[in-house]
Amino acid sequence: MARNKEKKSRITVRNANMDDLEALLKLEEIAWEEGSRADRETYISRLETFPEGIFIGERNGEIEGVAVTQIISSEKLEEEFTWESITDGGKISGTHDPNGDVVYGVNLSVKPDGIGNKVISTIMESIAMMAIERNLKWGVLGGRLPGLRRYLKKKGYKIEDMTEEEK
Repeated sequence: MARNKEKKSRITVRNANMDDLEALLKLEEIAWEEGSRADRETYISRLETFPEGIFIGERNGEIEGVAVTQIISSEKLEEEFTWESITDGGKISGTHDPNGDVVYGVNLSVKPDGIGNKVISTIMESIAMMAIERNLKWGVLGGRLPGLRRYLKKKGYKIEDMTEEEK
């Protein structure tokens, strides 16, 4: 008996544009809980500031995932910072430096069924290629961990009580 193998189509990556706004907002709703997702104003700011730093992974013309990056100066990484301060609250308009030497990963949103389906790795390869083409020194992935405080509290920890090494 012959098996019916459905071959998955290839992930393609392209840069975002304003025409993608509604689909990107829909993906944010799927990928992030309320209070953690980027809103319309944030995405418009990102698209206006550095659209070539927004990488969309698609399969069959449908958006499966997106990574948002910005360029910053490596000097910024020598200072103490938070995700909020180094990304302008995710908007990047006040922190993106086209003359910088580091690509900083601001956000990654992927449909749950896209995790493990090469969406993330294919997008990351495109970001690496951009960094090489721009002769950037290195890349940094920033991140937020929604629900971390709840998880730690459930386990009996408080972030405020943790040492710097534990954080």
